[in-house]
Amino acid sequence: MIRIGLNYDRRYHQWFEPLYDLSDLLKDLGIELLDEPSGPVDLRIVHSSIYSQEKLKRGGEPYLEPLVIWERVDQETVSLRNRPLLKLPNVVGWLKDHDIRDKALNNAPHVYGYWHYGLLRHDPQKYPATIPDVFLTPDDLSKITCLNNLAGYRTRFAKWRGMDPLGQKDRSIDVCFVGTVAYQEMFGSNGVIHHEILHDHRSACSRAMGKLVRHKTLLATNRAFSEPQYRDLLRRSKIVVSPYGYSMSSWKDWEAIYSGAVLVKPDSYQQVNYLPDLFEDASRYVICDPNFEDLEQRVDDVLSNYDRFWERAVAAREALLTSRDKGRRAYDLYEQVVRWMNRAPTVDFAAFVKDIPPGRRMLVDLPVAEPGESQPSQKALAQEPLIEVGAPGPNLLIGAVDMAKVPWSPVRTDIRESVQTPTGQTAYKFTEDESPSTHDVRAVIAHPFDGKAITIGFVAKAAERSTVHLWLGHRSLLKRADACFDLKHGRVQAAGATGPEWHPVRHGISRLADGWWWCWMSAQVPKASELEIFLAIGGPSGQISYRGDGKSGLWLGGPRLEVGNIATLGIVQNSSQSGGVDADPVAKLGREFADYYEGYPRYRRRLGFHADFYLSRVMFHALDQGDTFIETGTSSGDTIVYVARNYPEYSCYSCEASEVNFAASERRVATGRHSNAHLRLQKSPDFLYDLVKQSPALTFKRVVFWLDAHGHDFPCPLADEVAFITERFPEAAIAIDDFEVPGKPRFGFDRYKDASLTWDYIAPALAAETRYQIIQPNYELHTSLHHPPRGWILIAKGDWSPVPAGLESMYKVTTIEARAKGSPPAKL
Repeated sequence: MIRIGLNYDRRYHQWFEPLYDLSDLLKDLGIELLDEPSGPVDLRIVHSSIYSQEKLKRGGEPYLEPLVIWERVDQETVSLRNRPLLKLPNVVGWLKDHDIRDKALNNAPHVYGYWHYGLLRHDPQKYPATIPDVFLTPDDLSKITCLNNLAGYRTRFAKWRGMDPLGQKDRSIDVCFVGTVAYQEMFGSNGVIHHEILHDHRSACSRAMGKLVRHKTLLATNRAFSEPQYRDLLRRSKIVVSPYGYSMSSWKDWEAIYSGAVLVKPDSYQQVNYLPDLFEDASRYVICDPNFEDLEQRVDDVLSNYDRFWERAVAAREALLTSRDKGRRAYDLYEQVVRWMNRAPTVDFAAFVKDIPPGRRMLVDLPVAEPGESQPSQKALAQEPLIEVGAPGPNLLIGAVDMAKVPWSPVRTDIRESVQTPTGQTAYKFTEDESPSTHDVRAVIAHPFDGKAITIGFVAKAAERSTVHLWLGHRSLLKRADACFDLKHGRVQAAGATGPEWHPVRHGISRLADGWWWCWMSAQVPKASELEIFLAIGGPSGQISYRGDGKSGLWLGGPRLEVGNIATLGIVQNSSQSGGVDADPVAKLGREFADYYEGYPRYRRRLGFHADFYLSRVMFHALDQGDTFIETGTSSGDTIVYVARNYPEYSCYSCEASEVNFAASERRVATGRHSNAHLRLQKSPDFLYDLVKQSPALTFKRVVFWLDAHGHDFPCPLADEVAFITERFPEAAIAIDDFEVPGKPRFGFDRYKDASLTWDYIAPALAAETRYQIIQPNYELHTSLHHPPRGWILIAKGDWSPVPAGLESMYKVTTIEARAKGSPPAKL
C-alpha cells in the first residue's frame, strides 16, 4: 500500500474534495490517502502556501519525504514566487489547477508576473514584459501536471450539474455578462496588489456589452446575486460572455457551459484542464478578440446560427459531465503516483474498471434544494464517462469490408445503391422492408478473441432514417455490448452491455464530410472463437424494432474490427492513385500515422502539421512536386523534422525567433541526424531576405513554404513574408498555418492586435496580376491526438497540381487572378 499524506489550508477544502472522493477506489489500486499525517509517508502532497508556512515555522526544510507541491494560484504558468520550490531535490511532482499547453511559455516574458496579461492591452512602459528570474529546465517542466478535476467539484458544481437546462425557445436573454470589473486594487497577503491590466480588460468587456443595443442583454458588474438568482440568469441566457481572470478561465466558464449557454471568451487554447481539457476543442466555445472589439460580430454569428451553436453547447455540457467518472480519475492519479515514485503500473485500466458498479464509479450529486429550486434531474447524472484511447491494431475484417458480400447478410433490408465515402470506402444504402421487426445487416467473424478489448467502427450517413444501432456479441447476441448513434445530431444516444463478461469501454462519433460520420465502440469481450456484428436501422423514433415502410433507410460502409480500444479510421487509396507521385505520400503517411497512434502518449513523437492527416496529405502532395522546403517559425521542431525525415533528399530550412525553442529544436534535429535540416535563430522576414541573398538560385527552385512565424511577441510578419515570396519565387506553394477557414468554426485561427489571419488580411500582399490556386479544408475530421483542429490555406503560384487525385471532395480549390496594386483584393 502506498501511503500519501495530504497537507493543505482548510480554507481551500474544495480544492482537495475531488481527491477525497476517490479514496475508496484508490484503495483498490493500493493507495491510501492520509489527512495531515504526523508520521512518515511514502509521498506527501502539500499546498504551496502550507509548505511556505511550515518552512518559516520550523526554520528549515519542513518535509524530508518525496513531495508533490499543489500550487495554490490560478495562473497557468508557475508563479514567480514558487519557482524555487520546483527545483528542490525532493520535489518529484507539481500539481496545478490549470497547466500551460506549451510548457516552454513558463520561461517566456511575463507581464506583472502573468503570462496571459501579455495578451491584453497594457502600457508597456508601466508594465514591461520581463523574463522570469528563475529559469525552469526541461526536467523542472516535466514535473508539472494538471490532475485537479475542476468540473467535478462536488460542492461548487453539484447544483449546476443537477439542473435541467432550458430549451432554445425558453431562453429570454440573448447575451449575459455577470462579473467583477473593479480589479485596480485587490488586497493580498503582501498588501495592496494592483491589477490594472485585468481591470481594463474586463472594463472593455463591459463597454462592448453596452454597445449590443439590438439584443436583449444583461450586464451586471460588481454586483452579488444569490446563487439561485445567478443560476437562473445563466439558465435563461443564450450567450454568456466570460473575460480572462487571474488565469485564462474563470468559474464562469464552467457555470456557463453547465447552464447550457454558448460560451464566448478570448482564445484560451493555451490553458490545459483535466477531464475535460475544456479549451483544447475550439467547438466548445466561441473565440472573441481579447479586447472584445469583435464581440458584436461574434454575438451576431451565434444568434443568426443559433441551432448549430445550441448543438455545440449541448455537446460541451456533455463533455463536462464526464468529470463524474471516478474510475477514470482514480486510475489517472494512480498512474501519476507510480510515475512520481519511479515505478511501473501493475494494474490495467480496463481490468480495474470492469468490476466497479456504476453507483460506485460515478460521482452522484445529492444537493439540498434551495427555495424555488427543483431537485436535480437524474437524467443529467447518466452521461457516459470519457475513457482514454490506447493503441490500434490491424483490421480483422480484411476480406469482409464489402457489406454487400459474404459474410455480411442483410436481414429485412435491401441494398439499392452504393457510393464512395469521403475516406474512400464503399458504402451502401440499406432500405428497410415492411416487416414488423428489426431491419439490419449482420456478420459472424471467426477469430481467436482472447479476452482483450475489441473496437468496431464504421462510416454512416443519414437518409430517411438517422439512427443506427450497433451490437457486438456472441452468436444470438444474447450477451453483447451495444451503442446507438444519432446521425442527425452527431452523438451517441446510449451504450451498454448484456451479460456479466461484457463491458463497454469507449464509444464515439466524429464528423467526416458531406454528412458522413465515423461511428465506433470499444468493448471488453470474453474469450471466444467468433463474434457477431449487428447493425440495425433505427425507426421513426429511433427504436430498434418497428414496422418498416419499404422505402426508408440509411447509408453504411467501411466496417473495421481491431484489437485494442482505439478506433482507427482507414484511408483507402483510390485506384487512380496507383501510379505517379501520389503512391509514395500515402505509404509515407501510413507509416507515420501508424507509429503516432500506436505509441501515443508514451511515445512523444509528434507529427508535423498538427498531425492533421488531410493537411499532411496535401502538403506531401505539394512536396512531391517541389524540391525545397522552407518554414518560418520552427517552434518545437515538429514540422521541420517531419519533412526532413520523409524527404531526406530535400534541403529544408527553418527559422525561430525564440532562443529557448531554437535550442530545443537544434537538439531534436541533431538527435534525429537530419543533416538536410538547416535552422537559424532569426526573425522570419530577415531570414527569408538573407536566404535569398546568400543563395539566389533558390528563387529558381520549386519551393514549398510553411509559414508559421506569427506570434504574440512581435508584429505579425505574415503579410511581408507573402509579399516577398510571391514577388521573388515564380514557382511556390505557400501554406499558412492558423488561418481562418470561412464557414468552418471548428478550425481555430490566430487573431493579434495588428492582424487576424484571414483572406482579407493576406490578399493585398499577393503579387499583382498573377494567377493563384487557393486550397482550404472541406473536411471536418479531427485526426490528431494532441492538437485541436487549426485552419490553414495553401496558395499555389505557378504550375502545381492542387490536391491528390481521389480526395478532391476533401478540399475547396479556388482559382483567382490577383489584381493590380491599389485595387480591392479578389474574393474567395
